[in-house]
Amino acid sequence: MNISVGSIYPSNNFGDFKVLEIKNSREVLIEFVATGFRQIISKQAVTLGRAKDKLVPSVFGVGVIGSKYPTKENGVLCREYKVWVRILERCFSDDYQRKYPTYKGCGLSENFKSYEYFYEWCNRQKGFCYAPKWHLDKDLLGGGNFYSEQTCIFLPSEVNVAFTKSDAKRGSLPLGVHSKNGKFIASCKKGSDKRKYIGAFETKEQAFNAYKLEKESYIKSLAEKYKQDLDPRAYKALVSYKVSIND
Repeated sequence: MNISVGSIYPSNNFGDFKVLEIKNSREVLIEFVATGFRQIISKQAVTLGRAKDKLVPSVFGVGVIGSKYPTKENGVLCREYKVWVRILERCFSDDYQRKYPTYKGCGLSENFKSYEYFYEWCNRQKGFCYAPKWHLDKDLLGGGNFYSEQTCIFLPSEVNVAFTKSDAKRGSLPLGVHSKNGKFIASCKKGSDKRKYIGAFETKEQAFNAYKLEKESYIKSLAEKYKQDLDPRAYKALVSYKVSIND
């Protein structure tokens, strides 16, 4: 194919683009007609239609990568990109939501649909520098099923694990309570250690109250342990955290 300046060519998945300049014997500068996104590609990529418009929502049909920041460095996916893609997968992948139904109805802010915005946001957050040992959390601040700048923070894995619930195992009993030999047993798991036995009680309410005291004390100890590195909003939420019998 004889490539000429001003000619318009089709891409395989991103619409038409125009050749703006012949850079050298192997490369050309192109511009996508729909978005105005420009990039330098090989002449072979032009003939094969392999140009990619980074301003088109291409990640799960929603996420826009943009051209400002890399998705890989030295062949390895960037931390920012991996976290971003995981969020989009949870919100917009039917396969993922079939496997993990709790994410059905999950959404995210318009800003978070932009990788460029998310990249910059991540690097302003306390705790992100410790990834992957620290994880993005949307629940502690009351985000529910919505990812946004206001609801997301980074927490150490030890804190994330502290909020894991074993609903299937406990059945209809309150958190931290199981029954044995006619008694209600209160226990509390701390980090990767085995569950700590708290005591045996006559009623499930008594057992839960004992668990509640132990669990809230443990959460506060985690807040103090990581205080220096936590987002102030996370620290405040942890020290004021209350366990409810309806959790």
